[in-house]
Amino acid sequence: MHLVIGANGRVGRHVTEQLISAGEKPRILVRDAKKAINRFGDQVTILVGDLDNRTSLDLAMRNVQSVFLCTPVNPGQVKQHNLVADSVAEANAYLVKVSGLATFPDSFVDSGRWHAETEAYIRSKEIASAFLHPFFFMQNMDLQIADIRSNGILRSPVTKAAIAMVDIIDIAAVATNLMLSPNDVIGKTLPLTTNQALTYEEMAEEMTLVFGRSVSFQEQVDDEVTMTLRNSGMPEWHARIILQFNRAFNEGYGSEVHSSVEDILNRPPKSFRDYLKTASASLRDNHLFPN
Repeated sequence: MHLVIGANGRVGRHVTEQLISAGEKPRILVRDAKKAINRFGDQVTILVGDLDNRTSLDLAMRNVQSVFLCTPVNPGQVKQHNLVADSVAEANAYLVKVSGLATFPDSFVDSGRWHAETEAYIRSKEIASAFLHPFFFMQNMDLQIADIRSNGILRSPVTKAAIAMVDIIDIAAVATNLMLSPNDVIGKTLPLTTNQALTYEEMAEEMTLVFGRSVSFQEQVDDEVTMTLRNSGMPEWHARIILQFNRAFNEGYGSEVHSSVEDILNRPPKSFRDYLKTASASLRDNHLFPN
C-alpha cells in the first residue's frame, strides 16, 4: 500500500495518477474528500485527515510501504511534517518528501529553513527516505501564460540569473518511481531540474518560438513586486518568502543543472519548451491548468 499526502495538490495529484497507471490503488490523505472523489473516483482509497492530528496520521499509515509528502508551504509545516515523520517511523515505511530551493539550516529563505529542520528530524529518526529538491516549478508560469500571449511581455525581478526549472510531471514521476522501488534511493537528496538553466530573457525567446508572437522580458523592481503582493491580500509570511525566492535566484541559487531526473527515469527531463507547448494547448482548449 502506498500513501499520498497532498493528493489534491499540484504534485500529489500527478503522483496519485501515476501510481494508478502503474496498477496500484493508492491510499490518499486529504482534507477535501469531494474534490478527491471528483478527481480519482474509486481508483483510490480516500481518508480525510489533519496533519496536526497524530491519530488520523497513524490510521492512514496502517500497512503502508511508502509515503509521499508534499504540502503547500506554511508557517506550521515543521510541526506538521515532523508529526508525519513520527507516524512514518512508527509504521516503518519509506518516505519521499518534497522540499525545495535553498533548503539548508541557515537559509535566508524561510521555507528553506523549515524544510531543512524537518529533513534533519527525519534523519534523526533513522527513517528510510529520499528528499526531492525542485528549484522552480515550470507550472508556476501557468497564471501568466494568458497575459503573456496577449501582451507579449514576461515580467520578473529576476534579471540576469538563470534558473534550472522542472516540470511537476517529472517531479511526480521521480517520486512514483522511488515509492515503487524504494531500495534504489535511500538517504539521498535529489535536486530535480530540467537539462538547461534559462534566464528570463531566454524564457521569453522560448515563448516567442512556441507562441508564434514576439515576447520580450521586462524587469520588475522589488518595490513593485512588494506592492503587488500586498494588494493581492497574500499573507505577509507568504509574500516575504516570494521575495526571498527572488533574492535567491538573483544570487545564483537554483541555477545548477542536475541529472537526477534522467538518472531515475532513464529518459530526458521535460524541457521548458515542452511545458510551453502543453500550456499553450491547454489555453487554446479552454482547459484549466494543472493545480
